[in-house]
Amino acid sequence: MTTSTNPSIREHGYEDTLRALGAEIDRLHLAEIVILEVPQGLFLKGQSIISGRSGFRIEPRGGFIANQAVEELMAAAREQREPQHRWPWERP
Repeated sequence: MTTSTNPSIREHGYEDTLRALGAEIDRLHLAEIVILEVPQGLFLKGQSIISGRSGFRIEPRGGFIANQAVEELMAAAREQREPQHRWPWERP
């Protein structure tokens, strides 16, 4: 049981929350990340390496992820880990 002030983290725990957030961090190709937890959501900051015609550059990226978006990331991560069987005629 976690003592987080964030309701999403309190409900699901840090393990599931960070696993889902890690998938998003990987998708965005972030490095040197900082995560700040607040009751309304999470602040995420990191750096991306961007390739261009003149070579590579480091670009800071980040923003606020509201609890609803955290819940959506967690649902997508759960679906990817444990896909439910669906018949071909059923829509996801």
